[in-house]
Amino acid sequence: MRRLHSWLDREGPFQYQLILLPLAAMLLFQVMPIAHGILISLRNFTIWNPEPTFTGFENYVRVLTNPLFFRYALPNTFLFLGLAVSLELALGLAIALLINRRFPGENVVKTALLFPLLVAPVVAGLMFYWMFHSEFGLVNQVLAILGLPGVLWFNRPWTAFGIIVLADVWTWTPWFILIIYSALQTLPPEPFEAARIDGANAWNIFRQITLPLLFPVLSITVLIRSFDAFRVFDVVWTMTGGGPGNSTETFGTFVYRIGYLTVNYSEGAAAAMLGAAIVMVAGILVYGTFARAVWGRQAACAGQRDAGEVFSVLGAGLHFSLRNFGGALTWQGVRLSEAFLNSALIATVSTLLSLVITLPSGFMLARYRTRLARSWFFLIYVVRTIPYISWVLPLFLLAQRLNLYDVYPGIIAAQAAFHVTFYSWIFKGFFEGVPRELEEAALVDGCSRWGAFLRISVPLAIPGVVAAGILGWIWGWNELLIALFMTSENIPMYSKTISTFITEMGVEWGRMAATGIMAMVPATIVTAFCHRYIVAGLGGLRQR
Repeated sequence: MRRLHSWLDREGPFQYQLILLPLAAMLLFQVMPIAHGILISLRNFTIWNPEPTFTGFENYVRVLTNPLFFRYALPNTFLFLGLAVSLELALGLAIALLINRRFPGENVVKTALLFPLLVAPVVAGLMFYWMFHSEFGLVNQVLAILGLPGVLWFNRPWTAFGIIVLADVWTWTPWFILIIYSALQTLPPEPFEAARIDGANAWNIFRQITLPLLFPVLSITVLIRSFDAFRVFDVVWTMTGGGPGNSTETFGTFVYRIGYLTVNYSEGAAAAMLGAAIVMVAGILVYGTFARAVWGRQAACAGQRDAGEVFSVLGAGLHFSLRNFGGALTWQGVRLSEAFLNSALIATVSTLLSLVITLPSGFMLARYRTRLARSWFFLIYVVRTIPYISWVLPLFLLAQRLNLYDVYPGIIAAQAAFHVTFYSWIFKGFFEGVPRELEEAALVDGCSRWGAFLRISVPLAIPGVVAAGILGWIWGWNELLIALFMTSENIPMYSKTISTFITEMGVEWGRMAATGIMAMVPATIVTAFCHRYIVAGLGGLRQR
């Protein structure tokens, strides 16, 4: 037993132990579904064909010859990615620089700036849909007051696409603000003081000192956000559903439509694999330069008026009413209170689970430069490049086969595995801020490697872990894809339950909007009371 303990405490076995749990989670809930999706894509597998037959690349040919794929889905996705990420980076950098100083009311301003990040994308989509509604929208109401004609915003391709980009920019610019502001807070002051003494102006300081010091953080942030932007689904599906026509169709909505709504699983899987291959190849092409930055020094529609919306639009103006909140809670067929409880429970447990299994992974990436560490980082990178829609659809089929569909263990485990790659990257930055000398001293004093990790490194990284945990909980609370693919009647979740207000008689906009506002309450509380901890904790992302 003593020999076994001694062997396990050696460098080599210890590295494998650190990545064992996240590797298992990734293999079970990401790699296996992807492999399963590849097998499905090579067969004729639909709900009407319980005995799938091998068809080779026939499904891929159908997708490649589908005019929607190359004419709308991929071009729209890359156009959206380029516009949204560029605007978010520019605005995030500018605002972070503006608030990186003391000014009256700074806490209120910083809290307000972070708030959109904590709003569910599906709720943000509803908000912007209502604002630009052709008949009752606030924007057209303002145009009417100014004597200008209203605009059919969602009836025109470019205006509809522009609103989608605007909604995403509103939602995700705070992500850039948060990361860049955290990095600015931890930049060394000496280079800036020396530049001012030498007479450098603000522009030269920004261009020659601030940007180079921020470059590693900016590159990582842009890369992470670009991968996420490729899988855009919630906002598009909520506001336009890919319309008008197919002018706002994206990769995510395309795969969801043909693979899930039409239950043509094999063709949907083929589309998902093609999209995954495109993004993965692009990701691998930039891996060489990106890996150097990471592994290097890192030193610097009209609603019903009688039901009303949250407010009713009448000739005299806007008349607010709270009746839709009670109506949403008592609406026939909607288990809203149960959905809120389920979402809170699943978000909490999955966040704690993902923190536990990925902390060792981040430590391993921060402390080791071995071939194993580089291979692990490359695997995380490649899996991160694969859009979620590419493996969530096969995960749905695999979960049904393994009896993990619509049960708490399956949903929680899938949502925990969802964040393995992101948390591993984030925790790497946190542990790089922990002095290695403290761990070495603990080892000299007779502490085991696990003991040094748990007693020295983890406690010192707690601020960052708390910050990441808060953000992870909010993203779990707002998660839509897992709710769509992994739940049914047994375990309702609020992000999916909102869609039940769409009936054959029309859309219950008032009750739907009231539900969205109630869902924003946790985000508001977290923003108001935890934004300091989030900013302070994410200082671990700073350039070193």
